[in-house]
Amino acid sequence: MLLATVGTMLVSAIVFVEAASVSMPDATRVLQAVGVSWVTAAGPLLFVLGMLLVGTQLVLNGGSGGLLFIIGTVVFASADFVGPAGSVAIVTGSALTGAGFVFVGVNMKKALR
Repeated sequence: MLLATVGTMLVSAIVFVEAASVSMPDATRVLQAVGVSWVTAAGPLLFVLGMLLVGTQLVLNGGSGGLLFIIGTVVFASADFVGPAGSVAIVTGSALTGAGFVFVGVNMKKALR
């Protein structure tokens, strides 16, 4: 869970800089700086690894949604490797991972009752 959280924070930083580059084109130079360039390499990797570990742990503990975490993360991460179908992989993987979050949330709510 820690890897997924750290990865999400780093990926969020990347997304914020890319969003800022819409109005400030020079903003992307921040990610190319010597002391910060590791964020663009480590963030997505930690996120994917963390999500796979969370999904695996959910599957091993019998929690529904874990398989959706794993499949969604693999499909999402494969977007760079599937060429023109990359945007389809991103949307499909995101939907599957989101469905995993929904299943986990519903089961947690049931467990608290």
